[in-house]
Amino acid sequence: MIRYDEIAESLGKEYISHPIEYGTEADLRVRLHQILIDQLKDESQIYANVKEPRLVGDTRSYKQAYKQNIESKLKQQGSINRIRMDVSVDKRRQYDVVCFKDQIESPISWVRSGSKRFDENDLEAALGIKYIKNKCYPPIRCPITDDALLEMDNTELESVFNEKENSIRNDIEDLNSLPSGVTGVFVLISNNNYLFSEPLSAEEQGEKKKQQAGIGARRWLESFSEDVGILYIHPYGMEWIVTCGNYSE
Repeated sequence: MIRYDEIAESLGKEYISHPIEYGTEADLRVRLHQILIDQLKDESQIYANVKEPRLVGDTRSYKQAYKQNIESKLKQQGSINRIRMDVSVDKRRQYDVVCFKDQIESPISWVRSGSKRFDENDLEAALGIKYIKNKCYPPIRCPITDDALLEMDNTELESVFNEKENSIRNDIEDLNSLPSGVTGVFVLISNNNYLFSEPLSAEEQGEKKKQQAGIGARRWLESFSEDVGILYIHPYGMEWIVTCGNYSE
């Protein structure tokens, strides 16, 4: 099995070395996709065999030919690329980048509009990326000027983190819902050291309230992750807030 922690760290190293190259979340997702493809090519494991090369589900009668055409070509090739972006597993859940197991056991679902959905049990790993741009500290439920922040313990700080802003809660919830044995990794990237993580710049050292907000955010991330590795990356460095432990040595 691929070391998905090392894959995430490879993306981190590239971002830290060349942050100017990554202006959008899409840039980072595409690069992560390519890192995974390169890894599998090196190991000659780029394709997954499809045990049942068919598309299940209805379609509009006047569009039936398109479904039949795609299904016919799937049967001819008998395999698909293991690395894919924006993979849907049901109506509500979609993952940024996935790696399938080397064999797809379940038939692929065809949604009436032509979208494809996969069984999440056929995933080996799912990775989510959140790029927080141009925000200087974590969102909290009280003003950052509040002196009470300086007196809060870690539990209190965790409770004031506003996890709904930037949809961080939703992203990790989706990864938390993965079946046992499927590796989940959440990569949180900031161009401004959003979480006030070490190492801090000289100017950040004096921002005690923002440091407290960062502690609260990191505590919340750690407690909310059920078995999802969380890697935080910013231009000065990176750290595992929650270690990615679901891989083979």
